[in-house]
Amino acid sequence: MERERARELGGGAQKKTSGEHITFSWKILKATFCKLKDAEAGKQANNDHTDEMTNVNQAQLQKLQDEMLKTQSQYQRELERLEKENTVLRQRLLLKDTGAQKRARKLKELDRDELFDKARGEILDHIVNLSLLGADEWERLLRDKLWQSFTSHVFDHILMPASAVDSAQSFNTITDIKLKHWADKELAKKSIHKHIDSETSSNDDKIFHRLKHAAVETVMDEHQWDNKALDYLRVIQLNAMADRVIPDRISWERACNFMAKVAQERLNEVSRSIGESRGPSFWGKWVQWQTPSKENQTNAHIQQELLAILRDSPNHKQHLLDDDLTVVRRNLETRGLCEIKNDEAVKRQWRLIYREHFLKRTLQVAPVTAVIQHQHCKQGVNESDLDYHVGVLFYRIEKMRQP
Repeated sequence: MERERARELGGGAQKKTSGEHITFSWKILKATFCKLKDAEAGKQANNDHTDEMTNVNQAQLQKLQDEMLKTQSQYQRELERLEKENTVLRQRLLLKDTGAQKRARKLKELDRDELFDKARGEILDHIVNLSLLGADEWERLLRDKLWQSFTSHVFDHILMPASAVDSAQSFNTITDIKLKHWADKELAKKSIHKHIDSETSSNDDKIFHRLKHAAVETVMDEHQWDNKALDYLRVIQLNAMADRVIPDRISWERACNFMAKVAQERLNEVSRSIGESRGPSFWGKWVQWQTPSKENQTNAHIQQELLAILRDSPNHKQHLLDDDLTVVRRNLETRGLCEIKNDEAVKRQWRLIYREHFLKRTLQVAPVTAVIQHQHCKQGVNESDLDYHVGVLFYRIEKMRQP
């Protein structure tokens, strides 16, 4: 009985132990399954993360590729621009090198003997070129040079004083005296001097100017003008200016045209001198940023007062009267514009203003002399008319200039 009971007890214990073993194995399996499931889930998560990272990397890679393409295109454009600039710079350098080479031919380093030989060659070339000039060209150049030398003398010292008289006889007397004195004392010598100037003027290389000038001085020292030549020239000029008879209409028209031409040229010179003494104009102040000096302002005020005098008295004499000086000084001081310390400034401006006024009147005479010429051809002319004798004076001067 006891044996059977023990067997039963042993079998129960065995059954109990087997149940526990099954339960434990199930737990192990369950735990293993959970681990496997977790591992699978982790692996899936890792795969998802890997895919996500791959997508992100691909997007970044695509962005980098786009940026690289954009940068490459910009670099290509910049490279093309630099190549164009390089081409332009090369062309400029080539032009500069070409110009430098051309200038270097002139700037070639020469010794003393080579410079002398080159200067001698240029002098000989200049002589040959002068010999090729025709007689008409020489005469034209000499006439222009002559007139430039005595244009101020004709207007300021001959015509202007003679025009101050009222009668034609006095006008002719004054002009005859002044023309004769001028021809006796200065005209022939000035003609020779201007002939020399016309030969020595040159625009050649400045490095040879001193040598050429020395050569010309040596030649002129060795050359002596015959006194008879001066006497002949003086007689020819006197005879030309002594002739008052205008032979034909062509000569008269030529004299009128000459008078208008030279009067206009002289007027332009005087107007420039007046403008320089007055200072910059309104446009010069704003466009060229010029400012008149105190002396310019004083001259401008003086000129305004002198112009007012000429407007009130168009036939004013050549010289300014003391009463005129007093009026100008008083007006300027009253207006508070400037204070005149001496009369020389007023007289200097008066000479310019009166010359301009006189030359404008001379230009008005030119067409009148043409009308007088027409009357002279038709019905004779009144020789007491001063305008007629002004035209005759310029005919005499023009004839003196002719060969």
